[in-house]
Parts: sequence; structure tokens; C-alpha cells
Amino acid sequence: MPPVTDTAREPRQARGQKRFDSVLDACARLLITQGEAALTMHGLAHAAQTSIGSLYHFFPDKRSVLEALGKRHLDALRVTAEQVEAQPDTFWASCTHEQLIDQLLRPYLEYSVRHPDFLHLIRRSGSSLPPTSDQQLEEKVHAMFLRALTLRLPMASTEEQYAYAATLFSLPIGMLTQQSLEYDAALRQRILTREIPRALAAYIGAIEAAHGFAPDKQRTGRR
Repeated sequence: MPPVTDTAREPRQARGQKRFDSVLDACARLLITQGEAALTMHGLAHAAQTSIGSLYHFFPDKRSVLEALGKRHLDALRVTAEQVEAQPDTFWASCTHEQLIDQLLRPYLEYSVRHPDFLHLIRRSGSSLPPTSDQQLEEKVHAMFLRALTLRLPMASTEEQYAYAATLFSLPIGMLTQQSLEYDAALRQRILTREIPRALAAYIGAIEAAHGFAPDKQRTGRR
């Protein structure tokens, strides 16, 4: 008899993987349409069009389903972080404010638009949902912000560079975790893909102007 576990059992065959994924897809849909409070194991089985026995084969309880769904999102975001990290230093040092935000932050914001269930998972406060976070991923993203700003603002102090990077990291996280679920899909998309990038680009422009940095002048000076 296999050991009892409170985490999801990873499938070993393609057919099992398909059932496993269908449960996570169903969980994502139900989070969006009904919210976490309405999630039940029988409801998940029905939405995934699988038997309750098959569901319990992979997931001992609702929390394990939510944790597996969160892990799937984090795995996808790690790939995104690696793609962002691959940009060369020359790009970060000379790109415009808008290009900086497009590369550093927009991929994560657009992911949240495509997967609104992710917003439910990362909104921890006042919720019984398991936390969806990864310290190594957060450190990698923050380090990328710091790398870009250090390249652009070598004249700033280490303390200033760290504060700027922490601000760029924290502001969109606050919006994602505290407000976006209250908005309809169209407004949420506008905020995440237009207004947040616009505000952060303006912030970068302000701190760079305070240090006398101008991307256009940097590019001209390197020709």
C-alpha cells in the first residue's frame, strides 16, 4: 500500500498526465468563475470530467490541487525569468524606459492577464489558499531589476540602486495581490498591460533624470 501523502502524486504515464492537467485546468476555471470557497473535490471531478476515484488517485485533498496549480504557474514564470535574464547588458544599459519595462515586467503582467486564476493564488491575505510564491524566483526577478538599474545608474549609490529595484518589484506585486480581482476582465487587462507599465516607465524616467541619465544620449555617445 502506497504511503499516505498530503501532496499531489505526479503522473507517470501520458494518460495520467492528461487527467492530472485536466484537473488543474478545471480548478483554474472554477477559481475564476466561483472562487476558492466554492471549490470541492466532487465539483472538481465533475468539471474535469473525471471520476472522484481518479481525482483522489492524484490529489488527496483540495489544497493539494491548489498547490499543484500554483506550481504549474511558478514553473512557467521561471521560464519567463530565464528569458528575461538572457538579455545582454548592452540592452539594459541603453534601452528606453518603455523598453525596459516591456522586457523586465510586461511578460509577468501579461501572464497574469492570460491566467487570472493566478491572481487568486497569489492573493494570500484573508484567504485559505496555499501561498503561491517561490523565494528563489522572487530573488531572481529582483536581481534582474537590480542588474538593469545598476547598469543604467552606476552613479547612484548601492543603497539607492537597491531601493529603486525593490520599488519596481513591489509596486506591481501590490496591484496584483490587492486590487485586480475586483475589476472586470477588460479593466484588469488595461491596468496590467497599459497603466502599470506607464506608471513604472514614468518612475524610471524620474529617477534616471535625478541622476542625469538619458538613454538617447547614451546611445548617441556609443556610436
